[in-house]
Amino acid sequence: MFLSLMMLAFAVCMDSFEIGFTYGLRKMKIPLLSICIIALCSSIVLFLSMHFGTLLTKFFSTEQTEMVGGCILIGIGFISIVNLFRKSNSSAETVDLDQSGIITGKEAWLLGLFMSIDAVAAE
Repeated sequence: MFLSLMMLAFAVCMDSFEIGFTYGLRKMKIPLLSICIIALCSSIVLFLSMHFGTLLTKFFSTEQTEMVGGCILIGIGFISIVNLFRKSNSSAETVDLDQSGIITGKEAWLLGLFMSIDAVAAE
């Protein structure tokens, strides 16, 4: 159990590290306010997904939710493998809509949304 949790945490952190590293290589700036927006967005999505999961336990048994969760993870894994062979940037790497080199406002919300959805999908 502990090993699987550590591997999950590592996978989620690697995605965020990859995005941050890519932005660093591109010399893009993320101001403190934008970092706070990204953290807030991630917190909101995590909060909502936890409550949605709690709601689902009222309608489905543990075995059913584990089966559905396993199918979802297999589907996400399949999509990830397919995306490896495509030659396109991830949406999280292309949120600098105005090409200014600085992630601000709406772009920070988009980045936070993309990163938090990725984290929830990994869980």
